[in-house]
Amino acid sequence: MQDDAGRGNRAKFLLVLAVFLAPVVASYLFYYVWPPKGAAVNYGELIEPVSLPSELTLALPDGTPLPLRQLRGKWLLLHAAPSACDAVCARQFDALRRVRLLQGRDQARVQVVWLLTDAGVPDPALLERLGPLRVVRDPHGDLARRLPARHGLTGHLYVIDPLGNAMMRYDLDPDLKRMGKDLARLLKASQIG
Repeated sequence: MQDDAGRGNRAKFLLVLAVFLAPVVASYLFYYVWPPKGAAVNYGELIEPVSLPSELTLALPDGTPLPLRQLRGKWLLLHAAPSACDAVCARQFDALRRVRLLQGRDQARVQVVWLLTDAGVPDPALLERLGPLRVVRDPHGDLARRLPARHGLTGHLYVIDPLGNAMMRYDLDPDLKRMGKDLARLLKASQIG
């Protein structure tokens, strides 16, 4: 009789435990084993946000100082490349230009930035072809030291938010539609820039 009561209590305990554990197990399975189709997942690599101080000073190609705070207020799509931009390099800047254009009416909130990695001057014809583009130098290497680079500084395309935080990066030759969707989500969710 005592054993029957013990088994009954044990069965009740296991049933209550199963009721409480079932949602946890189900959520794990649905998130990791059977993820929902069409779920919003970013394409770019989210990085630990790197705050770029507004006192940081870049320079225009002619050497005129350009405080980083003058670039604040817009979403920046930044790529570092040498001034002798070859066909691959030009294709990357064209991709950034197209991602900006994909934003439609919000494209004014986005600025494409070319961070020169050498002392040369870009070809004016190339600059004309690439459209609205801000060309800057990092004379002291302050910006380059702060940006997290897995493949070297020139191996990534960066997204910097309007407050000056580098927060996402892409490997070279990204899928433009997916990158455009990432940026569209950021612009939609953001009340700044």
